[in-house]
Amino acid sequence: MYPGRILVVDDLPDVRATLSGLLADEGYRVRSAGSLAEARELVTTERFHVAVLDVRLDESDVDNVDGLKLMREIRALDPSVAIIILTGYANVDIVRQALEPDNTGRAPAVGFLEKSKIIDLLPNVQRVFDTQVRINPDLTIDLPEPIWTQLTHRLRFAHLKHPTEACLREEIDELLRKLFYPCEKITVRPMSRGLGGTAVLEVIPYYHHRGEGERLITKLGEHILIEREKRNYDELVRGQIGGHRLPIALEEARTHSLAGIIYTFVGQGASQDFVDFGRTASTAEVLQAINNLFLETCLPWRRGPHEVLHQQDLRDVYFHLLRLNAEKLTSSLDLMMGKRHPFRKNPAGSGIWLGDQLLVDPVAYVLTADLRTDSDTSIIHGDLNGYNVLVDHHRATWLIDFANTCRGPLAHDYACFETSIRLDLAADLPLAEALLWEQSLLQADLQRPVLPPDLAKTPRLAAMHAAVETTRQLAWQAHKGDSERSYLMALLFNALKLMTVMNFDPKLRDRTLVTAALIAARLQANASKS
Repeated sequence: MYPGRILVVDDLPDVRATLSGLLADEGYRVRSAGSLAEARELVTTERFHVAVLDVRLDESDVDNVDGLKLMREIRALDPSVAIIILTGYANVDIVRQALEPDNTGRAPAVGFLEKSKIIDLLPNVQRVFDTQVRINPDLTIDLPEPIWTQLTHRLRFAHLKHPTEACLREEIDELLRKLFYPCEKITVRPMSRGLGGTAVLEVIPYYHHRGEGERLITKLGEHILIEREKRNYDELVRGQIGGHRLPIALEEARTHSLAGIIYTFVGQGASQDFVDFGRTASTAEVLQAINNLFLETCLPWRRGPHEVLHQQDLRDVYFHLLRLNAEKLTSSLDLMMGKRHPFRKNPAGSGIWLGDQLLVDPVAYVLTADLRTDSDTSIIHGDLNGYNVLVDHHRATWLIDFANTCRGPLAHDYACFETSIRLDLAADLPLAEALLWEQSLLQADLQRPVLPPDLAKTPRLAAMHAAVETTRQLAWQAHKGDSERSYLMALLFNALKLMTVMNFDPKLRDRTLVTAALIAARLQANASKS
């Protein structure tokens, strides 16, 4: 039996002891509370599957219904907790409040029990575990120890207190047992190595009497992020993009801190993320995949509602889209002036020194410059990096991770993808060569940048240069506003965003600062000409 966790709340000590003893004897882990405040503290700090709540938490007050208040608080805090209402004073209004569906279509409680029928508590609790909680205690999870460690280290919490590693392991285990409830066994391997603080897994399920099932993609993360992804998927992906190599969301589940979602890619077969694909594929194959991505997979979004917003302030747009602000940018830049990085501030005035080269300070630029421009908007993926694009054996592309899908600047997806090409596919490029390449990419003709002859001798770099060029040409074809200015700003803010990611490779963070400085210089030069 899976060690189910149950919270018992009753103001009478004898009743609490009786209920707790009955449940503990059946193997449940039981915690109890005698008041609303005490129960609220437990629900906030600990994980439960079922809560058994007495309606009246003050026997001296005949009008007390604190149990119903607690029921609603638990439902809002953690809807994965199944609630059984317990009372010795049942009436029609109490039953209605507990069992009548709310505006989400779900009843706040899943069971209602009179104290005179306490003998029915155990079968009621078991029924709730079987029908509502649905944790498969017999599931075999083939997940090697190194992957467990990767998962606990990869998951990050922006809104909630970070659980201990032991608690996080328990929640991951429970979440997989919920998501794959019908299965006998699952084999798990990690996929995306992105920076979003979530984990993307490839899962092969095995079913009783049916054997191996189709490959599934499972995403785990802080429940707030996964719930946002599910909303974005339902509003902006489901039904709008069907048949264009996008996944179908099959299942979702929630624990105290985490949530998970299962995607199926019908007809995909074997695949790999674009970063791994791009490191071994030929130039022609890479360009084929990029064309497929923007002209096939992403095209339905481009055909959706599309408009040109005149004189849009892209600083406000990207601060909101990428969750940036002046304090975060300034503090990140200050940290990069330390011993681990090759930069130093210019004591004589503005700018940043890289060796004997004075670069534009990109943070000062974005905080003070006029960043208004005509900018196309449409539905965008929002985080179109190479780890979120899968390539199948036909060179067709598929998307994962819709946590940042929204209506936003059309140029953002192209610039995000270009950034991934330059950093993820050429991660081992020395800083001096990267600086030379970045300069070549910001020549007069942005659509057809010329690779310096010395760099063109490196076949992989020549292939990546061609990939950047193709991405830009596709961006210009799609854009109707000020293409160059919009695209440069999209590149600039993508670089600055990565500069603020503390767990990003320090050498690649150095490159993002160089990129941002060069783009800011180009934008300044363009402004002085106009």
